[in-house]
Amino acid sequence: MKPLLSLLGVCLASLACTDGYPTQDAVSVGAMTPAEHVRMLNSYLGDTARGAELRIALDGPCRLAVRDAGAPRQAPRTPLPLDDLQVRFSTDPATGRYLVFVRGDGLEGRPFEVANWVSAVAFRSHLQQLQRGCDGLRAS
Repeated sequence: MKPLLSLLGVCLASLACTDGYPTQDAVSVGAMTPAEHVRMLNSYLGDTARGAELRIALDGPCRLAVRDAGAPRQAPRTPLPLDDLQVRFSTDPATGRYLVFVRGDGLEGRPFEVANWVSAVAFRSHLQQLQRGCDGLRAS
């Protein structure tokens, strides 16, 4: 009976260890598909009013496209090739939100806006995972 109670205590303690941690941390970023990465990028953009002005879509194996969220689907989109992508962060003094600047044609003056530093780092990570997937395609 004593071993059973000890085992039950360990199980309950292990459940308490996960309390308070965000569930999205459990996702293995390296195991996500390109579509899942894009979905996450857009979710970080959707966390802010200004960030939601832009939407990201897959536009080929190693290319993304950016468009205004309110634009019709047929509207022109800005290409964002993943092979030469560079990211830097800044903050918006007016809102305190993080701005993610991605080097790409037509995007230099228009950053992606995300809610906080953690979102900015996660946004960059998803872009880097998409780039790694492209490196694997080029190598094969």
